Amino acid sequence: MRNIKNSTFPENILEEIRINKVSEKKIEYSELTVDQVKGLRYAVSQMKDRDSMILLCRYEDKMTYKEIGERFSISGERVQQLVAKGLRKLRHPMRYSYIVWGYDAYNQMLAEKRRQVARLKKEEIEKSGTDILQTDLAALQLSIRTWNILNRIGIHTIGELISVLKEGQEALRVRMGRRCFSEMLCSLEELGIFCESDFAKENNGS
Repeated sequence: MRNIKNSTFPENILEEIRINKVSEKKIEYSELTVDQVKGLRYAVSQMKDRDSMILLCRYEDKMTYKEIGERFSISGERVQQLVAKGLRKLRHPMRYSYIVWGYDAYNQMLAEKRRQVARLKKEEIEKSGTDILQTDLAALQLSIRTWNILNRIGIHTIGELISVLKEGQEALRVRMGRRCFSEMLCSLEELGIFCESDFAKENNGS
């Protein structure tokens, strides 16, 4: 961006990403919805803290490479490299999709895709005649991080997971972390195997 001081955020960073060249869905940079701006900020926030702050300093605060370098105690040349790296990351489909569709809209799309996959997986399990409780955790389509945590705990099947949940959700939540625990519960609910609210009622004797 040659005239960074005269540019407007977020149009300036979108022009640098050249988002309409990498995305099939085209957007008007000057007519972004609130949800699309939210998506942009989310995409930037998924980088390392310093990298995301440097991008915002450059495009939102319109600081020069030298000014940013002085703030972070690095050279202006290094800042330029980090800005270029950040822009490349924003060109990744998983990041720019949040921008072109919007944060909430894209999350809804992802949730629907997960439900579709879950339905197909459940039908596949039922057709095979396999007891769903004996099914491997892979059927839940979990992230690598969540799957690894459960495996380290010693949980390898859906049945084992349900048993641990019935023994106490809070203990498992602490071991997994809030985000991974929430992902796991959502996956179970999408398969129609486990409902947190129903289980809570059961534990309360309702």
